[in-house]
Amino acid sequence: MAAITSSFLKWLLSTIGVFTILFNLSAELNKTHVWNELFDPHARFHIVWQLTHMSLITCVTLILLWGETIKTNTAALLLSLEPIGFCVASASISTYGGSFFPANVPEYDIQILGIPIALLYFACTGALFLIVCIIYVNDNNLALKHR
Repeated sequence: MAAITSSFLKWLLSTIGVFTILFNLSAELNKTHVWNELFDPHARFHIVWQLTHMSLITCVTLILLWGETIKTNTAALLLSLEPIGFCVASASISTYGGSFFPANVPEYDIQILGIPIALLYFACTGALFLIVCIIYVNDNNLALKHR
């Protein structure tokens, strides 16, 4: 694992973090969510609030990551919260009558191998963030053992 540097992990986290912001904004700031006339205005307010909240958490985490004020594994853990939250919402979708796609915009029913693209994206990014945590912790444990 020594071949994977802290700098590489920071760049990996940063790239995925920025891409996640762009993915979310492109998926939500359109007629499927924010401008979906079938959504209650208050529900649309919550969507914009959620987008802003998630984007700001990611930005602050990336600033802290590059500012050396938190460790790489802490940043990875913070960044994993959004995809984990998405996966929890996905796992419980039948309990609240939710859906991955709005019924009035069927062209957004995008799937890969039968899996909704957003679920696939967030499951993969969440797993990557957690893998970075494990790599970082294991590398630090190895370094401590060799002191």
